[in-house]
Amino acid sequence: MLMVYSFIVEKKTKEKSKLLQYLEDVKLITKYLKENPDLYKIIMQPNFEESKKISLFNSTLKNLIVNKDLFDFYRLLIEKHRINLYNEIANEFEKLIYKQKKKIKITIESAEKLNENLLKKIKEKFEKYFQKEVELILKINKQLIGGCKIYKGSEVYDCSILTYLNEFKQTLLRSGL
Repeated sequence: MLMVYSFIVEKKTKEKSKLLQYLEDVKLITKYLKENPDLYKIIMQPNFEESKKISLFNSTLKNLIVNKDLFDFYRLLIEKHRINLYNEIANEFEKLIYKQKKKIKITIESAEKLNENLLKKIKEKFEKYFQKEVELILKINKQLIGGCKIYKGSEVYDCSILTYLNEFKQTLLRSGL
């Protein structure tokens, strides 16, 4: 079902060059709804009248969404009681666009901010390895102590010190020390 909705948005975009702009608009809406939990709660409320949800959505987001087709798509999701799927639809849409553009998203989680030179080298290595353009997303996680975790889709490459310490601890416990 999610794939169908995201496919509809992708097919609705006649000009392929506008797909990335659609994607940016979708990300902007998602971000806006996360930053405005009261609006999110109202739009997700099943007992709240659809016409009022649409009116609220229109008045609040009309300045964010430039593309009328995308705006109509979100209105349709509200009318059909599917707005609760917007985040999943946005993720599926992003996957479709990235696949079409031969692009991948890689998230790097580290204990502290990585310097730009290191990030550039990491990006270049991944682009060479995967033969695709890479979008790096950076997240700080102080609990890692050091090292990093790298996420590509459902794959996780855990190079954190915490993981190595836990593995060392398990080795010691198994050996009876």
